[in-house]
Parts: sequence; C-alpha cells; structure tokens
Amino acid sequence: MAPDASDGLARLSVDDAPHAHHGHVVGVEELEEQRASIDALKLARAEALFTYCGGASAASAQLTNTTIRGKM
Repeated sequence: MAPDASDGLARLSVDDAPHAHHGHVVGVEELEEQRASIDALKLARAEALFTYCGGASAASAQLTNTTIRGKM
C-alpha cells in the first residue's frame, strides 16, 4: 500500500504483514511446526559436523550438544 501522506508512515495491509504469504496468514501451530523442523535440522547438521570432524573427547562432545540445544 502507498504511504499515508498525513503522517508520512506506510500503512500496511494484512497481506503485507511478515506472517502472511500471498494472503495466507500462518497460524501459531504452523509456525511452531516450522520452528521444530528447523531446530531438528540445526541439531542434525551440528551432529553431522561433529561426527565428520571427529577426534573430540566425550566431554567436549557433551558440551557441544548442550550448547547447541541451549541455543535453540
């Protein structure tokens, strides 16, 4: 939508909102599912990198997993 000349601020429609996609408003449940999927992919990637790099002690492995899980 075009900016409103009276206050100089852009007026956005529902379709312009960050949670909308081509007029489809994403529900909380859908966002939670997407977040869980992204978190699972991050963890899998971190675990794959850890396995690929190898050579770390069990203590650092536990610390790495704890740190990764804590940042999600």
